[in-house]
Amino acid sequence: MLIGKVSSGKITLGDKLHTIDQEGKSTDQGKIMKIIKKQGMGEVELDHAFAGDIVSISGLTKAMVTNTLTSMGEFTPIKSIPINPPMLQMTLTYNDSPF
Repeated sequence: MLIGKVSSGKITLGDKLHTIDQEGKSTDQGKIMKIIKKQGMGEVELDHAFAGDIVSISGLTKAMVTNTLTSMGEFTPIKSIPINPPMLQMTLTYNDSPF
């Protein structure tokens, strides 16, 4: 399941989409199998979602965090915010104290 915001237009069950990376190259393609929107504490399955809706969709397998999902034939990516590497480092060892 992919979670994201519909930026423009609408998506409908059965629509064919593809993902593009930040350079504009297609990385995956598929068909929307489910559209799910959170409503209160539960989830609702929808037939379509419009611009501004935050939804989960299924049907694409290789999409990454920085990819843009768009209709077939569109190759303009949405600029993404870079993700910083983790800032925490831990070292776990056994207790060698005499007490």
